[in-house]
Amino acid sequence: MGRIRVGVLGFGALGRHLVRTLKEPEVAERFDLAFVWNRSVEAVRGQVPEDKILAHVAEFRSFEPDLVCEVSHQSVTRRFAPSILEYCDFFAGSSTALADPDTEQAVREAVARPGGHGLYIPRGALPGLEDILRMGRAGKVDSASVTMEKHPKSLHFVGPLGADALPVMESMEGRAVLYDGPLRPLCDMAPSNVNTMAVLAMASGLGFDQTRATLVADSSLQHHIVNVQVNGFPQDVAGQPLRFSLDITRSSPAGAGDVTSTATFTAFVNAMLESHGRGSGMHFV
Repeated sequence: MGRIRVGVLGFGALGRHLVRTLKEPEVAERFDLAFVWNRSVEAVRGQVPEDKILAHVAEFRSFEPDLVCEVSHQSVTRRFAPSILEYCDFFAGSSTALADPDTEQAVREAVARPGGHGLYIPRGALPGLEDILRMGRAGKVDSASVTMEKHPKSLHFVGPLGADALPVMESMEGRAVLYDGPLRPLCDMAPSNVNTMAVLAMASGLGFDQTRATLVADSSLQHHIVNVQVNGFPQDVAGQPLRFSLDITRSSPAGAGDVTSTATFTAFVNAMLESHGRGSGMHFV
């Protein structure tokens, strides 16, 4: 079997890290960089060979990838994931893209085809994924909530929340709850910050409307903090309505302004290296 040809969509900090990893001798024995695409092609020139620069995403087939890794923006996954899945496996770094119902339906239809390709969803900063998946696949999750706390300079908003939040983020001192409610609207307000929340929504089986999300800015933080709470349905135990619950917190070092923590970079690399060979369907890695 030949090496797995990997295309990378996005050449920000995470994209550059993935490309560097693909060049490491041990990794290069199994994987081959097929192409790199970035919104600004000038950011890629001089960093990768000219013959590996993809100018237009729609032309990806000419590079014959086995796996395409999106680490750019949710809009890229929403626009191109269904067509890419017709050709090869797809790694959705921007899992918030699936908060759009049309995108989720199109992607699920694409990966449901027998003998088709797989959608790989990286866990990112989500702790407790294996337990959550087991409960979700068994239909035993009653409720799920996730709280993310970051330094204000690490939070990036778009849409209506962005216009109000930007001046506050620039000068904020202390701690403030910026959002508390169903996850789906938040995925379009802060798409770069809440991919971990989107993974929880899908892995638990509850979806984006039934997963509760809280986003907190705290100027004292030097970590990204994620707290996940998942509850099962009540069971009668000796006449008492008891339930299984998972309550776990992940704290990852991150400087002010860092969107992705150092530990999450490692998690993404490990996920990419596992994103192959599982066939059609949706796979969490």
